Amino acid sequence: MNIFPEFAGFRNAHKGSRVIVCGCGESLNALKDWRPECITIGVNDVGRLFGPDYLVVLNQKNQFSRERYAYVENSRAKAVFSQCHLPLKHSKLVRFGLGKYGGTDLDDRFTLPYTRNSPYVAVCLAAYMGADYIGLLGVDFTDRHFFGETGRHPLAGAFERIDQEYRNLMLSLGEKGVRLVNLSRVSRLTGLKKVPVAEFATAGTGNRLMSDKQNLHKPNRESTMRIQIEKQNGGLVGDFLDALAISAGALGHDVVRGGASRAGGRQSVVKVVWNGRRLRNHNNVIYCEHGWLPREAYQVSHKGINADSHIAPFHWENVLLSDPERREVADYLESLRQQTEFADEYMRTDAPAVNDLPGEFILVPLQMESDTNIVNHVDSHLRRMQGVIDYISQSNPPYPVIYKQHPADARRGNGQLRLKTRRGIDRIRKHGDGNIHQILKSGACKGIVSLNSNVVHDGFLWDVPAVVLGRNIWPRSGASPFINGLPDDWNILDRFYFDSRTAACREAYIHFIMKHQWTLEDARNPEKVDALLQRKLRESESAKVVSLGAAGMEKRTVGKTVINIVARNRGWLFEDLKLHFARLRMPGIRIVPSDRPLRQADAWIFLRANEISESPDLSRTLVQIHDQFDDNYGPGGFRYAIRDCAAISFTHPAQEKVVIASGIDLKDKRILIKPLGAGGDFRLRQNLSKEFTVAWVGRPVTYKGREFKRLAWFCEALGKLNDPHDLKVILLGDRLGETAREIGRMGIACDHFPRKKHDYSRYPDFYGKMDCLVITSEFAAGPNCLFEALASGVPVIATPCGWVESLVRDGQNGYRVGSPADIATAIENIKINRETWFARRSAIQESVAELSLEQWLEENVCLAASLACQSRRLTAG
Repeated sequence: MNIFPEFAGFRNAHKGSRVIVCGCGESLNALKDWRPECITIGVNDVGRLFGPDYLVVLNQKNQFSRERYAYVENSRAKAVFSQCHLPLKHSKLVRFGLGKYGGTDLDDRFTLPYTRNSPYVAVCLAAYMGADYIGLLGVDFTDRHFFGETGRHPLAGAFERIDQEYRNLMLSLGEKGVRLVNLSRVSRLTGLKKVPVAEFATAGTGNRLMSDKQNLHKPNRESTMRIQIEKQNGGLVGDFLDALAISAGALGHDVVRGGASRAGGRQSVVKVVWNGRRLRNHNNVIYCEHGWLPREAYQVSHKGINADSHIAPFHWENVLLSDPERREVADYLESLRQQTEFADEYMRTDAPAVNDLPGEFILVPLQMESDTNIVNHVDSHLRRMQGVIDYISQSNPPYPVIYKQHPADARRGNGQLRLKTRRGIDRIRKHGDGNIHQILKSGACKGIVSLNSNVVHDGFLWDVPAVVLGRNIWPRSGASPFINGLPDDWNILDRFYFDSRTAACREAYIHFIMKHQWTLEDARNPEKVDALLQRKLRESESAKVVSLGAAGMEKRTVGKTVINIVARNRGWLFEDLKLHFARLRMPGIRIVPSDRPLRQADAWIFLRANEISESPDLSRTLVQIHDQFDDNYGPGGFRYAIRDCAAISFTHPAQEKVVIASGIDLKDKRILIKPLGAGGDFRLRQNLSKEFTVAWVGRPVTYKGREFKRLAWFCEALGKLNDPHDLKVILLGDRLGETAREIGRMGIACDHFPRKKHDYSRYPDFYGKMDCLVITSEFAAGPNCLFEALASGVPVIATPCGWVESLVRDGQNGYRVGSPADIATAIENIKINRETWFARRSAIQESVAELSLEQWLEENVCLAASLACQSRRLTAG
């Protein structure tokens, strides 16, 4: 449903244009007596100085002083864009939705990403309108606005985060060919290149000449890099690497082709390689490989190739593509079937099918045994092609098997033609006897069995099912477009391929591949290459901090205490906490998160108790407890090592009793007992959504044989409602797909937002749409969603777990309940009095005002730093 029809009409309305986004900083005075010939988008009360073409206002009227709002109300802009209902006298109000907080994605037609800084949204609006060159003016973060001395900027305390947000937006827009620059000489923003406003005003519009692009996209000297790009002779590979080299050179970088190079001065070195098997897991490498569909495209990743790519593995959360996305996939496959230009004869799809094939057969594309995908991502017994033949032969497929020679083997001595088939009906087919598409399009191929070959992707063009034996971009578990492992019953191939769930997963998988491939034109696009290199530079610098040796860390942290935050990357809470810790700024302290402990740190904070045995020095180690599981603290248990750590951070008092009951003496340890609280991004909800909305946040967890989150209680409660059909349910978290389907079968509208696709930064938006949150857990240390909901002004209906009994007051900020029937009654009460609860939201927020995530982070770091100081005093004594 299009709820913002007017806003959608502005999409690409100014395609190819230049736009100046105007904040209220002192540099806006550059426009006092002069107007450039380009579109202007202002924010708030820029009307004091001049009338912009468009205005963006994100605050309600009552959040302005009467004087400031007068300039908004009397604006004569062509349109005022806002998510709020604003009274205006002259301009047209165009409303839109707020998308992802801190996001950069502009694909949604009805929303814009946002932050606490209004010009950020205005930049997104300019890009949404189709601008290809955007200048930022008046976003200074100094102590002056353009109309006078206004004192310290209200967002000065969040400047580092805002600076990073603009940098991220610049990189994301750059990947789409949109340039974002800073037109202010006094702006404190460091992530955007500064361009004089006069130069911006006279730059060409639309498709600028390459020489113009070279000038606009040259980075500042301090951000230039020495880039070593592999050299290959022509073909798909050589052309791509050459194009990257030309674009990097046009950006002002020092480009070296071929062999190893050394960096001079402070320049950073980035290597761009094809395949890069011998450079696996190096921090300064960008890896390139053939595209997954088609192979004439390219994959580019800072992590590695194949299963090591930063986007692997694909994971499907049962979310169906929209109809336009499905048409996009269908059109894409049809275009590949119908293409007439090919870089390699082996990839031709328009060649006629070969006719010397069995009536039915299984195709097995053989691979080169030295290939990275075989060496790194295939089980050891399948790394020799003779072993592959033997393994498949033992399964005895009911069809003949054709083992297709790899094209590289045909150039290197035809060793694969000397392999032995084990069944009389099977044979090895020469590479020259038809390319892969000529075999697949024959209609006789019943299926493909592949280690890691892209032939399984070619099979999509001709509706041929596939069995995969290696690890790749495809899912390693759960729903998959392929059968993982040889089937017991080979007759399931067609049934599997045409199953509706498999088909939906396959469409989503193809769409995912389409969106993450590079073309040769992308490599020739300086904006996209610049975004890639700048992101790599940022990641490499971050990695250097994590991988510093003793001398290196000492050099970078003179006079600072280094606190290492440790947790292996397994997603969910701990990765979020690592990010929050990394953003924390404390005088005299450097905070360095990592997956493994850094031996040269001064103190360590372990987020998982079962990883603490890896600490380099338990006398300088703080461990956090985040659950209430009562086992593994005794001798031989995973968490027994906490007996020797110096400090423990409990997130609930009951955890202390669990540890003491396990026989661990706490009297000599430093103890912190404090709930996490909600982060500062969780804001008071502003509007009532159209539907009454009930939410459940988290994921089901089984402990000692039972699902203690009791998600079934939530479904049972929904079934007891008087009229469940006039409400909406939000499920926020992972492993909730089946619950969403069950609620759907009850006739209740249900939106499921998997955590893997909707990261934590978007959670404040979800809470803003809730009328109440239901917590059904049997026990919990928090739970975190309790604090997040209350901080957003959302009433909570909760079973007596964690901090519920301390914080939830019946009828004031929610209800404490003991059964599904109680939950249903509480939902009905809040629904009947919906507007009263909404009016009470500030009081609800006040119930957790003293509990913030930021305060909890600081107290943990201070405790860890005190361990380091104590250790230094003992050493000195």
